[in-house]
Amino acid sequence: MITYFIIFLMLAAGVLIYLMFAPVSPQQSLPKRPEFPIRGINMRGLTDEDLGFFQGTVRCDQNEYDKFALAVYSSTGKHLGYLPRGREALFNAIAAQGGVIPCEGTVEKGDDDKREFYYGYVDIDSIYTKFC
Repeated sequence: MITYFIIFLMLAAGVLIYLMFAPVSPQQSLPKRPEFPIRGINMRGLTDEDLGFFQGTVRCDQNEYDKFALAVYSSTGKHLGYLPRGREALFNAIAAQGGVIPCEGTVEKGDDDKREFYYGYVDIDSIYTKFC
C-alpha cells in the first residue's frame, strides 16, 4: 500500500513540475486584439509619408452611407478610412465612451499589374473585443 502511495506522489510531482515549466504559446498568454482592415483608404489622398506604423483614433462618424460608420484617423488628424461595416454594437460602445477611442495600425503600399494602392490595418483596444 505504501509503495502505491509513493508511486502516486512521484507521478503527481512529475506532472506538477511539467506544468510549471511547460512552454506557453503566445496565443495562450495574451488575448488577441481585434484587427480590422481600413476600408476606403485609397480615397483619402495618402502619400508615401503616411506609410508605416501610426497611432491614432477611431471615431464615430455617422454619414449618409453608413449610420454606424467608424472612421480611422492618424495622430496628425488625417482621415485614413473606415472600419468595415456591420459594427453597430462596437459603434454604440464607442459612442457611450465619448465617441472616440485610441488605436494603432499600419499603412502599407502595394501594387499589382495595373496600379499602386495603399492598404492598412488598425488595432483597437482589447476592451472592445466582445463587440467585434
